[in-house]
Amino acid sequence: MKNSLQLFVAEKELIGKTIQWNAPAYKHNKPYSGVSKIVGVDRTNRKPLITETISGDNLSYAFIDEFNPEDLENEMMCYSDGERYITFEIL
Repeated sequence: MKNSLQLFVAEKELIGKTIQWNAPAYKHNKPYSGVSKIVGVDRTNRKPLITETISGDNLSYAFIDEFNPEDLENEMMCYSDGERYITFEIL
């Protein structure tokens, strides 16, 4: 089952885990996807994920859709452009 990637989920449940992830593309581009290990989270950065790319696109380019440092708990992670929300499965 695919889950939406939220910052608090990455921080509390995914550090040290390997995930397969996807994000939709714009029009005729191919979707973004990959297999990555979540190494850590840096809440002070708009691109907060620290990852190791196993295959595919680099998940460390993912960013918080609406960056508000005072309310990061429910922030959704996007790839490439806003509203290209990332979904994932733990491998």
